Amino acid sequence: MLLLQATTGRAAVILSTDRSDVTLEDIVTLTLRVTDGEDLSNAEVGDLRDAFEILGSSTNSRTSLINGNMESYSELIITMSPTTTGTIVIGPATVDGKESNQLTIKVSEPAKAVPGTLEPVFISSSTDHNEIYVQGQVLYTLRIFHSVNLSEPSLSDLTIDDALVKVVAENRFQTRINGILHGVYEFKYAIFPQKSGVLIIPPQTFRATEGRRSSNLFNRGAGRIYQKISAELEVEVAPVPAAWTSGSWLPALQLSADESWSKDPATLQLGESATRVLTLSADGVLGAQLPPLAMTEQPGLKFYPEQPLIEDVDAEHGVSGRRVETTAVVVTRPGRFEIPELRIPWWNTATNQHEWIVVPGRVINVPIPEKDTSSQETTYPANNLVTGEASAAAANIAGQTNWWQVAAITMGLGWTVTVLLLYRKRRNRSEERLDQTGDDGSDEKESWGRLKSAIQDADLSAVRTALQAWATHVVSDGHSEGIEGLGRVSGDSELQSQLLALENSLYGPDTLKPDLSILLAHLEQFRREYATGGTQSELKLPGLYHH
Repeated sequence: MLLLQATTGRAAVILSTDRSDVTLEDIVTLTLRVTDGEDLSNAEVGDLRDAFEILGSSTNSRTSLINGNMESYSELIITMSPTTTGTIVIGPATVDGKESNQLTIKVSEPAKAVPGTLEPVFISSSTDHNEIYVQGQVLYTLRIFHSVNLSEPSLSDLTIDDALVKVVAENRFQTRINGILHGVYEFKYAIFPQKSGVLIIPPQTFRATEGRRSSNLFNRGAGRIYQKISAELEVEVAPVPAAWTSGSWLPALQLSADESWSKDPATLQLGESATRVLTLSADGVLGAQLPPLAMTEQPGLKFYPEQPLIEDVDAEHGVSGRRVETTAVVVTRPGRFEIPELRIPWWNTATNQHEWIVVPGRVINVPIPEKDTSSQETTYPANNLVTGEASAAAANIAGQTNWWQVAAITMGLGWTVTVLLLYRKRRNRSEERLDQTGDDGSDEKESWGRLKSAIQDADLSAVRTALQAWATHVVSDGHSEGIEGLGRVSGDSELQSQLLALENSLYGPDTLKPDLSILLAHLEQFRREYATGGTQSELKLPGLYHH
């Protein structure tokens, strides 16, 4: 240990460092030595963290006999790295009321390497673009080269204000530079700036210890600590171009769309279903940036979408985003239906042009089903061979034909009138339920309006409150009230699932959230059917196709 600026004589507390002139890439060892048995646990060196990053500390004690004199000392050893340039004063340190000397350390910027020379450890950084569009991807690559054995390597985290940062690759390989074999640590980051202007990629710090090879079992300690800092880089971030007028901004290196069906939709019959899967993939885009691929509702077709699958795939070229939307399509009446084409605008960052991806439309012709003749009455051939008793019975019945005809007509008219009265009474009762005043003084239409507003605002707590109030107008079966009763009376499994998800999202541990668009669609269907005196339990559709 080289003691610099140490006090002379037999000072009890001595502060020293291995170097007084260092750079930001150097590691400094600070030593506090006491010789009179002072307690180092009470040592105060000052706030070193204002100018240094503390890497570690340790203590050491030694006793020796020199020329018949017993000498002993204890040391507190602090390893640290400077974080700022300039002249830094350390100390005096105090231990048990005793003060040490002061130290002065000068910190400067790292010296640039001389052309043609290579250091044992050096670092390089680069970007694939010097200028990109806002929300576009810039690929940042950091490489650390070393011609010596390193152990315990570490790299500081990369964080950038107003930008999303994602590590997409970590590699290790070897290369020869000027005939010298170097190991390489390589890190690749995908950076997505969220605002225009200058994007600053801050320096990163790499640190490792040189490993020494030794055949001596007791001499395998670590060697020199290397610290290297990358250069600060700047990238110009351009705003959305004026030529873009297509809605949601989507800059990408490449975009593709794929469509598949569980069965040919052109062959669908009344009551049948098919599952449509739309997959949108893009290079240089996060999955969350890809737009939704919703299908437009139309009479005669029911759409039941699942939660979309959104994911990111890391690759050497950066991030590839993917969005998969699965929708069950159910035919509820005959006719001709058109599923319109899907046009997705995007900006090709490779060619700097506005482009479109098109998913072709579909035409579905659903014929009127043929009548089922299996239940028609069977006509039996006349049998002319009858017994005498049968002939007599037939003659007796024939004599009473007029009386039975009158009775049958009278009973038929009575049943017809009864059915009409029951239907009218049932319909009036349903209309009265929708018009009656609830507990909060509102009618069904007012409660329904508040429920729709809460769903549109996506406020789950407000949705539950409004749903509870509206349910009191339409659910009153003597056994259950409110949301639970609504799900039971509806007989709609999808509605029941969405109601359960709503309850769990507010009061349960589950992270499942209800799809409010599906919830609203099924509530509207239930409301229409309930207003006519029926429920979904009486108007079931065929089961959906599950893939």
